[in-house]
Amino acid sequence: MTNTPKHHHYCPRKYLTYFLEKGSFKLTVYDKLRGSHFTAGPEDVGKEGNLYTVHLATGRSMRVETDFFGPIDHKGHSMLETLSTTEDLRKVDGQAFVSYVSPLYVRTPTSLSSTTAHFAPVFQ
Repeated sequence: MTNTPKHHHYCPRKYLTYFLEKGSFKLTVYDKLRGSHFTAGPEDVGKEGNLYTVHLATGRSMRVETDFFGPIDHKGHSMLETLSTTEDLRKVDGQAFVSYVSPLYVRTPTSLSSTTAHFAPVFQ
C-alpha cells in the first residue's frame, strides 16, 4: 500500500475549517498541557503521527484512518456543509451527524491509549 497517510487527524480537518479566524486560513489553538495558545492551519493541528496505524501479525499495517474513518468523515463533511447553508434541520442526515460526531471523543490519542492498554492482554 503506497501513499499510506502517516499523520492521522483525530480532529478532522474539514471540521476545523468551521473555526477559522475571519478572513484567515488559521485558527487559534489552546494547548492545555502547556497552558498556551498559538495559531495554525487545520492541516497542522488535531493530528498525531501513526495514531491509527495497526501492525498485524502478517507484517502488514491497516489503514484505519482511511478505510474505517474515511467513509464516516465523508458523510460527516457533507452534513456539515448542509448545516452551514441551511436553518432547516430536516435537511440534515441525522444518522450521518451522529456517526460523525460521536466517535470524535474516542479518536483522541488519550482515549486510544487507554483503550489499547485495556485490551493489550487480549492481543498477546
